[in-house]
Amino acid sequence: MLVCTKCGTENPLGRVFCGACGKKLETDGISSNDLAGSEAGNWFVENSKYLMVAAFVVVLILLGLALWPNKATMGEKGSRVGGLRVERQISAIKRVRAGMTVGPFSFSEKDVNGFLESRQNKWKVDSASVNFDEGSFSMRVVKTLAVIPAGPVKVSPSITYEITCSAVGGSVGVRSAKVGHLPLGGPLKRIPLQKIYKIVSNESEWGDLAGIEEITINDGKISIVVKK
Repeated sequence: MLVCTKCGTENPLGRVFCGACGKKLETDGISSNDLAGSEAGNWFVENSKYLMVAAFVVVLILLGLALWPNKATMGEKGSRVGGLRVERQISAIKRVRAGMTVGPFSFSEKDVNGFLESRQNKWKVDSASVNFDEGSFSMRVVKTLAVIPAGPVKVSPSITYEITCSAVGGSVGVRSAKVGHLPLGGPLKRIPLQKIYKIVSNESEWGDLAGIEEITINDGKISIVVKK
């Protein structure tokens, strides 16, 4: 900085006259360190636009990596036979009459994954799978966003929604959530939950499970007691 000898105002290097009083500035006291600092500062000012673009690109790359879909299916691979067992259990729940409490009805991780696999085309998703842990379950849905022609090939960008829920009594609470590899916290945890609910909510069977009184998850199985 150049200090005006008349009014004491500090002026940036490169000025000839004081910006406050107009007196010609004296440069005799400027050191080589001052000049080096000025050159560095000028370089950042001159290249600020490029630096901002570079920072923006880095942020986009990091965000893209975070949102990169996790396409691996969860839990034990299911089968059509297992899916049919789940359908039979749901049919039994349908027959429960009002005023009755019945159960527990048990669904293994493998059978539930078989049921979800049988619904993939109906839900228009690439895959849907679950994993049962002690007292909690996780669900991951992979969905193609669009099919984009790119010359001789087609590009199919996809997205992954994932939630982990704790089961206590007859209620379920979202413990963690992800979009791709990006963990979400606070109110943002509702985003994957709402996306998954929108995908699977057209299933008519879910209405018969509205009266769940108790949920227990252990040994790779989820058990429910239903009250109507």
